[in-house]
Amino acid sequence: MSGQAATQELSGSALLRRSFRKSFPPAVHGEGAYLWDAQGKQYLDFSGSAAMNFVGHGVSEIVAAMTAQARPLAFVNSRFTTSVAEQYAQELLSFAGENFAGGAVYFCSSGPEALESAGKLARQYQREIGQARRSRMLTIRNQDSRPPHVESAGKIEALAEPESGVAAVVVEPGSEAALGSEGSAKNHFEEIARLCRERDVLLIDNEAVSGIGRTGRNFAVDHWGIAPDIVATGKGLSSGYAPLGAVILSKKVVAAVSSGSGFFMHGFTYSSHPISLAAGRAVLKYVLQHNLIESSDSARDGTIAHELKERLTPLRNLSFVSRVCGVGLLWRVEFAGDSSKAAFRMHDNFSSKVAQAAVQRGLLVYAMENGTGGEYGDHILIAPPAVISSYQVSWACEQLGAAIQQASAQA
Repeated sequence: MSGQAATQELSGSALLRRSFRKSFPPAVHGEGAYLWDAQGKQYLDFSGSAAMNFVGHGVSEIVAAMTAQARPLAFVNSRFTTSVAEQYAQELLSFAGENFAGGAVYFCSSGPEALESAGKLARQYQREIGQARRSRMLTIRNQDSRPPHVESAGKIEALAEPESGVAAVVVEPGSEAALGSEGSAKNHFEEIARLCRERDVLLIDNEAVSGIGRTGRNFAVDHWGIAPDIVATGKGLSSGYAPLGAVILSKKVVAAVSSGSGFFMHGFTYSSHPISLAAGRAVLKYVLQHNLIESSDSARDGTIAHELKERLTPLRNLSFVSRVCGVGLLWRVEFAGDSSKAAFRMHDNFSSKVAQAAVQRGLLVYAMENGTGGEYGDHILIAPPAVISSYQVSWACEQLGAAIQQASAQA
């Protein structure tokens, strides 16, 4: 028997877990910003379950909405529409703003599915307008506040020519917003949007993590005042209560398909699942009723997001911390291996050591190991629910500082 198989057998679990080398306590209860395991240990969910939970755990209104939908109709295939789908789509269009008036929404099960669907829609859009050779997706990711923005824009200008075959440019404004590069990012996105408009290349806004209020705006792109053609979102859409993603389309994209072939050549089995949509609709209602987007504005004095910003700032003075950056309720603490700020090596796993030290203290943060992080090395993601309290923020930042110091002593 192989070592891995033996480890799996000894664990007593038939579940193929993410790691054979870590223990995974059963989670049994959640309420607000807290989770409890089967042994009764309490954890503060400072990462919002991987930046997913925005409204908090155990919100009875959301559970009630899902139950109310499940009773008369749990599932229906794409031969039908449903009232929950029609109503929720209209509400999301309104939430997305004037740019999406007269548009449409395509529902799926996750952010990655939404982005895949957005890419297929962009390719179909180009075919519908007679540009069938345009099939490439150009993705712009700026993982640092120092990217060569002018160079990026020049790259887009060259590749967005008709002969280049670019159908759409995908941007991640949540990354820019979280890196604190407001001025340069605004100019960067304005230039990208201008070039896309001039060449009829679609602008796709990837809001899988940053959408539905987490950065203190409805969508992170609203920080820059840019009007994308398509928004792909997930995570906070249902706040983790059910698998859900959405593609929000402008009227221009919808018109090209409806007046052309009249058929979207794509689909998922669980697209527009009624129970998931009921969850998403209840989440959006809860967010708006409780002013959670305003609470997530870190630039506004007196908000919980502003307090989070103030409490996280002193962590910059700790050993191995290279940078603390973020916006709203989306932050990261980056680590570097020495005083020269050189990145940790892949096998050092410093962020995992910090996360493990934190969980021992009852604090949950999300480790992003080298290879998925920024230029400065590993980092941890901090994305608490918007219902987190002032006391919880203060306690969490204190415990996180202690966890970093513990990991530093062992490095």
